[in-house]
Amino acid sequence: MKKIYASILSLFIAASVQAIAADIPANAVCYDGSTPGSLVIDMGTGDITDGQGTGNVYITPVSDGLVDFLLPDLTLPGLGTLGDIELTNVTTTTEADGTVVYNATVEDMSLLGGAIHAKVVLANGDGKSCTTDAAGNAHFNIDVIWYMDYPANTQEMPIYVTFKGKQTSLGFSDIATDDTAAPEYFDLQGNTVNADALVPGQTYIKRQNGTAIKFVAL
Repeated sequence: MKKIYASILSLFIAASVQAIAADIPANAVCYDGSTPGSLVIDMGTGDITDGQGTGNVYITPVSDGLVDFLLPDLTLPGLGTLGDIELTNVTTTTEADGTVVYNATVEDMSLLGGAIHAKVVLANGDGKSCTTDAAGNAHFNIDVIWYMDYPANTQEMPIYVTFKGKQTSLGFSDIATDDTAAPEYFDLQGNTVNADALVPGQTYIKRQNGTAIKFVAL
């Protein structure tokens, strides 16, 4: 495991890129995972977040039976942010009780500014599931299979991500814009944040002069 961490750390150092989060569409549905333990990252030795992992998932309708999936800023504790786990045109199936099942695979997702390539799967079966239910609960097993010898892709390092969250009506799309000269800042749950309290590397929303934009604090 130490060798794996050393390999990842060397990539973070070599990449030296600023994390730029993906845009969140105004019609995205947010599933809040701000409670510690909502996001679990397992690289084969248990949860590397030590039960403190948090995050959000955004589901954006595309058309009947298709959505886009976004888990912004996937971060490995002590190392840094890999980037956004973003899958487009995810297939959905709605069951009789209102449960929605999500299925998608990306064979080659570029992370860490292209330093890492991975196969990403919204996993169902074998004890795993990617679902939301009528009560607003979300459960996603996201398998990130890092190709350690890309492009040969013969050596794989699984990063198993589990997300549990609750749908919230408050988020990016609910922050109304107004014409004010003074900027206002919000976190991704729509909570107001003081400018001097912005945490470097975290994603926020800035509202000013009738426009709301998403950015990563430096």
